[in-house]
Amino acid sequence: MKNKKTVNRIANTFSKLPPNVKFYLTIAAIACGMAGMFFLGYGLLSLFDRGRSEYTSDRSPNPPVLVPSPPVTATAPTQNQPSVPLPNQSSVPLENQPSTPATTKPTVPSKQQPDTYQVIGQTNFKKPSAKLESVVNRIVKYSKDKNLPLQALSISLIDTQTGERADYQGNVHRYPASVVKMFWLVAAYQKIDKGEIDGNVLRPAIEQMIYKSDNQGASQVIDAITQTKSNSDKLSATELSIAKQQRQQLNAFFSQAGYSQDINVSQKTFPIPQEKIMEPQGFDRQLRGDNLQRPIRNKLTTNDAARLMSEIVNARSISLEASKKMRGLLGRNVDPGFWKKQPPNPIDFNPVESFFGEGLPVGKTENIVSKAGWTSASRQEVAFIKSKDGKTRYVLAIFGDDDAYSKNKKIFPEISKLVYSQMRQLSK
Repeated sequence: MKNKKTVNRIANTFSKLPPNVKFYLTIAAIACGMAGMFFLGYGLLSLFDRGRSEYTSDRSPNPPVLVPSPPVTATAPTQNQPSVPLPNQSSVPLENQPSTPATTKPTVPSKQQPDTYQVIGQTNFKKPSAKLESVVNRIVKYSKDKNLPLQALSISLIDTQTGERADYQGNVHRYPASVVKMFWLVAAYQKIDKGEIDGNVLRPAIEQMIYKSDNQGASQVIDAITQTKSNSDKLSATELSIAKQQRQQLNAFFSQAGYSQDINVSQKTFPIPQEKIMEPQGFDRQLRGDNLQRPIRNKLTTNDAARLMSEIVNARSISLEASKKMRGLLGRNVDPGFWKKQPPNPIDFNPVESFFGEGLPVGKTENIVSKAGWTSASRQEVAFIKSKDGKTRYVLAIFGDDDAYSKNKKIFPEISKLVYSQMRQLSK
């Protein structure tokens, strides 16, 4: 009743107004009504658009790719310019990319027939050369004079011009650290060559693994090769048996091709800080056995490492094209003006500084082809070194499995300088 009286009072007041005032009030009322309808419609449309956007993003036609890494240039890498962006280039670093949580339950793969490493022709090195043995003996003496433990030292030397070789404890299995990534590189490229893995998808992880010696890239490569997945949960006995077999296919891959029968390249390298995995856990921990004091670890001989490097640089690994690509990825620029200013992995180690490349005479050699490893208790490297005139060509592999080698940053450059000088004398 009160509202009705109010309405009547307003109507009487409006009727008494002059005609011109009535006109302007009517126009204003119509304008206010239209403005209200406009804003109401806009609000409803905005709600509809937000709902539609959320719906389509959950059903994206582009599923996530295998490797959560930033896109890289598709051109073939060279020894001077790897396709992985250098630290001073504008790029999104790998550690900032999304990664699969470590707690994700792995999908246990089915049983498969182990593959075998394909070598073009036969790898038959000549009998140990007395000349090369003299060079190896010089390395041993030099190490002894530096009070380095010889029982922890292995050396392999191959003259790639003549096929001659020599070694010191070259068949002793030792922990290879990141040198093992060269073996994963070969296993990955064979699957790419056979069309079993999409090389474009896996390429960023491969480049991070080799050029930066990145453990996350290596983890992704192993997962793709073996169809296993790291996680923080222990597997059941059945799951462990199948997944273990998948990982150990990496060992059979090389041993069936004539590499050492006790080779072990099935363990991932740690830590993987991007995934917050600082040490083996779950499945990776189970692979190391029950003895925490003496866990099962990767193991290689320097003869294994030297042979694989010689097959890559001589274009006998898998195929001519695969060998060429792998050699490019393993290339290291030994110009001090380059490696001192642009270390590929300044957090961990530079693959030239404190290694063979640093000891080579400036301007006398081509860029080397190498894979280095380094831990708090060991230092390792395998490299192909070639003089610019092409007369001196050799593969040198050294594993120093003791913290004395790890702490001594000058020993590998000094040994490299010694070997290069000796090999130049032999090639005259």
